[in-house]
Amino acid sequence: MKQLHITMLILFIVSALLLGGAILYKHYTTDTTMPEIRVDEEPLSISIADGTDALMSGVTAYDAKDGDITDKLILQKIEMGEGGEVNATYAVSDNDSHVVTRTRTIIYTDYVPPRFSLSKELRYAPTGSIQVRDRLTAYDVIDGNINDRIRINTNNLSPYYAGLYPVTFEVTNSLGDHVSLTLEVEIRTIADNEPVITLDTYLVYMTAEEAKSFKPMKYVKEVIGAEKSAVYADKSRLKEGVNRITYSCRNEIGVRGSVVLYIVVE
Repeated sequence: MKQLHITMLILFIVSALLLGGAILYKHYTTDTTMPEIRVDEEPLSISIADGTDALMSGVTAYDAKDGDITDKLILQKIEMGEGGEVNATYAVSDNDSHVVTRTRTIIYTDYVPPRFSLSKELRYAPTGSIQVRDRLTAYDVIDGNINDRIRINTNNLSPYYAGLYPVTFEVTNSLGDHVSLTLEVEIRTIADNEPVITLDTYLVYMTAEEAKSFKPMKYVKEVIGAEKSAVYADKSRLKEGVNRITYSCRNEIGVRGSVVLYIVVE
């Protein structure tokens, strides 16, 4: 019995030594250091035309055990920050699956928010059928065509009754940049022999400087049923925000025709 106790004690000591050795081995062989993402320039100024490859410019990654691991760097996400800045987030993992991220500010030298466009005026006959999407589009300098992301709020629109109804258009690009624009949809019956004024476009974006030299007649493309020289615009001084410009003319029998151009001064 005594020899059995001695044997068990020896086995216990050996097991403890082996376990302790394994713990020490793991401690000294396991990489506990975290990789590091290094950025040469922050913020980074680039053009949108430079593409996503330019976002990786000046970014490297290093790990104390694995060395240079720049080839494992990925662009995790790029999004609009709360202050309106664009942030790019990078991520890298070393051979021991340690993951780190780093974010830096990106300055797009030619960035503009998403913009809407109108190919026809927002006027409809009171028939109950309104298809705003047949003339409304949205474009983004990064994503291109984003028509499928347009949301339209027409809660107060009564398509059977004449009047002007505010309608809000909203769209968000892949950066999370959300824009909204409220215009007025006009429900009105077209009169017999009413002149038709056609514009080159029905929604224009301008800077405050461009608005100072606004010339309304440059947007008149064609007039059917009246002389083009008879067309006049109801106002030419623009303010910041949304401006509603009404073009009007009368034909020889006194019937008035009109069309609306919206100008957004940024």
